[in-house]
Amino acid sequence: DEKHDLVARRVESDAAAVKILTIHASKGLQFPCVIVVGLWDEEKQQRMAGKKPAVFYDDDIRKLDLGFAVGAASAHAAARKQAADCEESQRLLYVATTRAEHYLAVLVARIKPTEKNPNPQSILEQTMTLPDELAQPNGLERLTRSLASRESGNENLQLAPPPTVTRTFRRMSFTGITAMRGRDHHRAFEPEISGYDESPPTGSPSLPALPETATRQHDVVDLPAGIMVGRVVHEIFEHVDTQQQPLTDEVRRVVTERATAGRLRSAHDSLVTVVSETLATPLGGPFGKLTLGSIPPVDRLAELSFEMGLASLTAGIRARAIGELLRQVLPETDLLYDYAGQLANPSFDVPVGGLLTGSIDGLLRLPDSTPDRPRLLITDYKSNKLHTTGMNDPLRAYHPDRLTAAMAEHHYPLQALLYGTAVYRLLRWRLPAVDPDDCIAGVAYAFIRGMKGPNTPTDELGRRYGIFVWQAPRRGLWQQLSDLLVTPQPAGVGA
Repeated sequence: DEKHDLVARRVESDAAAVKILTIHASKGLQFPCVIVVGLWDEEKQQRMAGKKPAVFYDDDIRKLDLGFAVGAASAHAAARKQAADCEESQRLLYVATTRAEHYLAVLVARIKPTEKNPNPQSILEQTMTLPDELAQPNGLERLTRSLASRESGNENLQLAPPPTVTRTFRRMSFTGITAMRGRDHHRAFEPEISGYDESPPTGSPSLPALPETATRQHDVVDLPAGIMVGRVVHEIFEHVDTQQQPLTDEVRRVVTERATAGRLRSAHDSLVTVVSETLATPLGGPFGKLTLGSIPPVDRLAELSFEMGLASLTAGIRARAIGELLRQVLPETDLLYDYAGQLANPSFDVPVGGLLTGSIDGLLRLPDSTPDRPRLLITDYKSNKLHTTGMNDPLRAYHPDRLTAAMAEHHYPLQALLYGTAVYRLLRWRLPAVDPDDCIAGVAYAFIRGMKGPNTPTDELGRRYGIFVWQAPRRGLWQQLSDLLVTPQPAGVGA
């Protein structure tokens, strides 16, 4: 539903929907619903108690166990301190459980038995006090009876049993989806960070082999590798003002400002060369002589973060359903057709639902845009090293066919499809009168190590080395992808 809360970037109020506070801080306050956590870990309490001397009261006199300092703690002091700790736990439990106006949940975890304590009891169980004439029930029933009797004096009062919890929402990202392939799908996904989203390949590279040339024709600038380098490179592209001339001087200014880490201080010249050549490389294919450096800052949204609402996790949507859709609609000649089969594989039986987060390196408004019909190019900068050190003519490692294989190796086509769907949603929201198919010009993934400026070679199809370009082959594909992510799936679909 376009009016669903998840569609909006922010809710109506910035007030915290869930307040997290200590039990001591909650004294005197009440809330409609209260969830009490952290009262079960006896071992943690004991470990914390063992790190400090026993301070206890004996006949209303505050005493300190000096034997603690020499490793001979007093058994009497330890017993009195344990009794005081138990009383404090009871007071905390009472305070915590009486903060609720309508609903109370107390989380109780099972404690693993040890050799020293084969029948462990949680602190909650230790603090439960029942009349001797009552039979000793299980922990949950004891907790229920005790809370009821403390609150009302009526031991027959029954509290509602804990509800069955069904997870319907998850904050997820492209990197989280790919990380969960073939794994347990019940852990939370880490949100995607801005500025760097490159992950190492999952196995040995499966890039197609290329014949070596007899002589070296093109050098590739040697850059350090690693996550930190990738983040800095993204920052440089984000902050370069492409209208400043000469552009190389502007690039050097930003490199000097941003590349301050020890590994990069000696690589300033290489960074200036790589970034400058990337900005001056024609994109080729359907974009001809257009370069990234020809787009002024006013026509560029850098590091565009988004949060896109999806269906509930109970809708049964799986990531592999995206691949199944692509196999149905893409022609066999499409660059992503083979990857669609990989994406439809059972390894991508990953639940998709809740909120999808991401950060697009650059959303560019192209020169042929008009006020009523912007033309947008989704761009991403990749610092992946596809060549090997000492390779003859290393630029051949960035041949368009190799880029297609490298994209599949890292699952970047899935990233591009998710980003394109987010841009489709943005257009539908901000410019409802335009046709998104007329506005989304395509995606361009810049493998910066293989981009050599105006002299970057092209293949026989006119595709430029170092740049992967793709356009949706049919109208309505972006809407189909958007609808897929919010439409409940029948049992067995995508599974």
